Amino acid sequence: MNTNLMEKNPSHAIVETEPTVNLTGQFQTQHERIIALKVAITDSFWEIGARLKLIQDDKLYPAGGYATFEEYIASPEIALDRSTVYDWIGIVETFTALNVGPSDIQDIEWSKLRMLRPVIREHPEELHEWLSKGRSLSRSDIRKELLVYRGREQGREPEELFIEGFSAIRALLNSAQQALEVGDLLRAAQRLERAGAAVQEILTQLNQRRAA
Repeated sequence: MNTNLMEKNPSHAIVETEPTVNLTGQFQTQHERIIALKVAITDSFWEIGARLKLIQDDKLYPAGGYATFEEYIASPEIALDRSTVYDWIGIVETFTALNVGPSDIQDIEWSKLRMLRPVIREHPEELHEWLSKGRSLSRSDIRKELLVYRGREQGREPEELFIEGFSAIRALLNSAQQALEVGDLLRAAQRLERAGAAVQEILTQLNQRRAA
């Protein structure tokens, strides 16, 4: 084995050290590690959100030399997107109020929890049903479920919901433009990614309606 290559590319070295004769075993090893790391990500976002909420609620940031909470989370050491921070804090607030802790949702990605949070907050009696959907459905399928649910709840026609979707896309694009104007490339990229996903979702639904 080329040890120089291993030194230059540690990730390559990790893969190369696995036996090459048992591909199934290699896959299982890597797959199980990925699942474990995903759980760690969920645990981490919850703890970070809880600690940030404490700093915000108790106004601890001046002790670190920051005039505002926003200044603190934008500092080089933290450098977290503002919307992400408030998503994490909101998830902690909502689910803690319902006696749900990180161990109860460690198998659900935080981005799915962000999507589910509004409907769970409005209808806490449906908590377990929506968490089950969060575990079993993809993000795009959750969007479809929420679209149908909101339409049924509000007695609205599909066309109205599409109009609402386009309005949300327009807002995301405006937000991306504002972020670019102040040089926040990461935030702009995140908004564009979300707008792209929303466009794809609308196209998917339109194609499904044509095929029906």
